[in-house]
Amino acid sequence: LGVILLQMEIYNYNAFCFNSAYKFHQEKRAILLNTDATMRERSLMHLFEKFFESIYQQCRYCLLLLYVSPKLFGKNRNILDIGKLNLLGLSFIKFEGKSHSNVLRIGNDVTAKNLKIIFRGNHNKLIIEDNVSWGGHILIHGDRRSVTIGRNSVSRNVYILSRDCDVAIGAECLLSRNIEIRASDVHTICDLETNKILNPPGDVHIGNHVWIGANATLSKGSYISDGSVVGANSFVNKKFETGNIVIAGVPAGIVRRKIRWKR
Repeated sequence: LGVILLQMEIYNYNAFCFNSAYKFHQEKRAILLNTDATMRERSLMHLFEKFFESIYQQCRYCLLLLYVSPKLFGKNRNILDIGKLNLLGLSFIKFEGKSHSNVLRIGNDVTAKNLKIIFRGNHNKLIIEDNVSWGGHILIHGDRRSVTIGRNSVSRNVYILSRDCDVAIGAECLLSRNIEIRASDVHTICDLETNKILNPPGDVHIGNHVWIGANATLSKGSYISDGSVVGANSFVNKKFETGNIVIAGVPAGIVRRKIRWKR
């Protein structure tokens, strides 16, 4: 477990650290008595999360947790290329299991707001360009997947799942709260007679200067062109290759053309 503590100030530092460390040590000893290796690993990880969450509650500013495997070093290591990163709330980066050869590249003047980034696989890539402000959860599952977030884009709380296919978000985008972007349904639905998969995964593409309203879902294969708006609570599940349109509904359709929007 590696930890990065940034811009951190703790009140009653000495007493707090002593009490927290003593409690942590006692709980760790109890966990290590468990003979089940898998349960030990899960329990220890949960204990670390609780410990640093308690530290975070005492911080004036912020805390970034970095969960790493040994693959940060040596051959096939995971690569972190992080520029100027501003932190708000509790954020973490996690490489699960034996994940290796992944690349995380974060540009300059990027703000992370309670952002969780998880790599679950190998040879994957996450690129967050300059001047992005992002909050939510990014999960990259599988091998050789890619997630990109273009410069000057902003989100409040977005869940991104890149599994089996990729996710690309353009520059100057504005995404509201409780949005889901999913390149896969995870579970397959097959035709009973032919066994053909009826819900294959698909890349999700969001163009430049796109505004997505609260509680919207972009499903596998979605394509939103430049300058468009997606209405709140919409479910997008197909390609919209015409730009400067308003998309809304379940499933989403075009409700207005030839529009422009500004922040």
